[in-house]
Amino acid sequence: MNNVVFINNQEVVFENKDEQVFCTSLDVAKVFGKNHFHVLRDIE
Repeated sequence: MNNVVFINNQEVVFENKDEQVFCTSLDVAKVFGKNHFHVLRDIE
């Protein structure tokens, strides 16, 4: 199931899989005003 939520006036899609909630790294970067490559760097 997908849920759309607005965080900091940004639309973020959350997906529920196996009782865990996910969103994309692109959405994380958008919400926090960061560069996507920095988010990817910090995930790894």
